Amino acid sequence: MLESAQSQVANAPEITYVKWRTPGEELSSTALIVAHLTREHICRPRRICVAVPNRTWAIRMREVLDDMDRNTVGLHTKHVKIAYYNAIEDNYDWLFLMGCVDGFIPPAQASGTTIQTNDEARAAWGNAFNHATKRVIASSFAKADATFAKAAGIQSDRRKMEHGRVMAMCKPTPFLRDKGRFRPSTVGGQALLRSFNLN
Repeated sequence: MLESAQSQVANAPEITYVKWRTPGEELSSTALIVAHLTREHICRPRRICVAVPNRTWAIRMREVLDDMDRNTVGLHTKHVKIAYYNAIEDNYDWLFLMGCVDGFIPPAQASGTTIQTNDEARAAWGNAFNHATKRVIASSFAKADATFAKAAGIQSDRRKMEHGRVMAMCKPTPFLRDKGRFRPSTVGGQALLRSFNLN
């Protein structure tokens, strides 16, 4: 039994939690890393999945990846799978979990309603990690335009003015606490890009 548990830990994917500054930076930088992985043949294209919290994120990610494919020779990002957290079916070498902020995970409508709804969101979040064989990059963002945050259901208890815009300070998903002592340490977005020689 102990050997089996140790084997599972040894075979577990490497998990990195990344905090980007804004949703736009999370989107464009994740796409840049995905493109790098396919261009440099670090990972076969059909072995990468980008998990997103909602339809808006899915559409924007596909647009950014398609634009990269049109403008850069040697990319195969059209073969990158984009899926909702609760709809990941296959296993992937690299799994990107985007939008890991409170209000997306769990969805805002789940907060304060039935325990079952929160449990379903928690199960979908936890299950996503089981579909990665090598690396998981879970990411969130520190701030978002307050109007956008409110419309999207992002939970925020603090606002501040930046360059004439009201910004909502975003919190990571509370489900990160579920990982306990296995919770990944936080890495800044620029540090992650540097690790791929992308900045």
